[in-house]
Amino acid sequence: MHVKNSRLTEEQAAVVDAVRGGEDQVVVQAYAGSGKTFTLIRAAEAAVAEGKEVLYLVFNRSMQKQAEEKFKRAGLSSVRAVTAHKLAWERSPRELKERVVDYPYRLYPAVRSRVPSARKCPGLTAALVAGLVGFSHSADREPSTTHIPPDRRAVLARCEVDPEEVDGVLRGLWENFLNPRSGLPLLHDFYLKALHLRGARLPYDLILYDEAQDANAPMREIVLEQPAQKVFVGDAYQSLYAWRGAVNALAELDGRKLYLSRTFRFGREVAAWANRVLALLGERVPLRAIPGSSRVLLGTRPVGGRVAVLVRSNAEAILALRELRQLGYRKVKFLRDVRFLHLAEDVVALRHGRSDVPSPALRGYTWERLLREANRDPKAFGQLATLVRLVARESRPALLVQELNRAMAIELDEADAVVATVHQAKGLEWDRVWVRGKFRLADERGRPVRDELMLLYVALTRARRELFLPLELGSELRALEGRAVPPRAA
Repeated sequence: MHVKNSRLTEEQAAVVDAVRGGEDQVVVQAYAGSGKTFTLIRAAEAAVAEGKEVLYLVFNRSMQKQAEEKFKRAGLSSVRAVTAHKLAWERSPRELKERVVDYPYRLYPAVRSRVPSARKCPGLTAALVAGLVGFSHSADREPSTTHIPPDRRAVLARCEVDPEEVDGVLRGLWENFLNPRSGLPLLHDFYLKALHLRGARLPYDLILYDEAQDANAPMREIVLEQPAQKVFVGDAYQSLYAWRGAVNALAELDGRKLYLSRTFRFGREVAAWANRVLALLGERVPLRAIPGSSRVLLGTRPVGGRVAVLVRSNAEAILALRELRQLGYRKVKFLRDVRFLHLAEDVVALRHGRSDVPSPALRGYTWERLLREANRDPKAFGQLATLVRLVARESRPALLVQELNRAMAIELDEADAVVATVHQAKGLEWDRVWVRGKFRLADERGRPVRDELMLLYVALTRARRELFLPLELGSELRALEGRAVPPRAA
């Protein structure tokens, strides 16, 4: 995002004035490229000038690093930038931190050892773990059957388990997992939930919660319990993490609602497409573009020149990497961290018959068992399930690792093309963006699908100058606009 000068727009000034005026709680809807971080830095500046301690909550570690650098450049090194999980990690006992694992399926053996019926009835273990995960994402004080997702809950009747009995089982399991002396594995979201249940006093006068549309309920509640002044800011239409427990806090919070509706990223042509999606999502305040040119090109792909390619999944990313190389691009960057590569290397090693791979997530697995279980329960295996499917499809999986290694080793500023999923592209921008893949914008009855529209909105708003879109997208949007019915959640 490029702000032309250091002057605040009227909307940005309203946010800073709310902080300076001591308003208890402010909720800011900030469209893509609207100068959100610039505005929050100015708000923090006003608070620090008054001697206030400021906390800046961010969504992930890369955002934390960027925020720290920006606050330092602004002379605001006293502002603490941190993720919600880091905040909870610092306040968790060592005995819990030593037992954290990355995937829900790693909890299965502990559940089976403590719930005899889970050993007898297939699917019950997965349902109980999913219930604990659901509870860890909620604002509730005790786990219950209601936290088991509907698609998992059906197993209770098949296993002839009394729901009231399940409530007690879930409560007992939760106590076991959070017992510092139990030695049982637990997930990252568990220690964050534990902090919510214990309560926490955060020593800050002002809390700026960035990307609040992706806040999960426990962290939202922790912040709301603080006596500090609070500013929740984000874009309600970039809420892509409901599957990970995120709740659109912007839609649920009390407080004065303010907008940052002017984008500094792109011109009117890209903005027009974004506004079509916003209108289908029910938004009445349009996104306003800066003067200048931006182009949307339907049914064509870029020819030469640096470009970012946005896809729906990691599997599509591999296809895009290969296609770009066929088109003559030599330095194609894949936006994943090195942990993804190491996990891919170990999955390939398992397929080649090794059993001593370093990844803790794969300890005790053979390739056959991993393939069977990951395909049967992909939600519990997360991105590992995606990697297993990718490796299983490859005739020469070692070449896949070589491709990933090559594409991830390239420095971002040296790349002539970048490949990322839409989720990974959040918060980023490029001059030229090529959106590949099909969006499922309508359900089987022709009604708009909200989650898909939001995914499309994020993809559309990454481009500064040129946006390349699939040909069918125009007709699909026109069909939805013709129906003019409210969107539904996916």
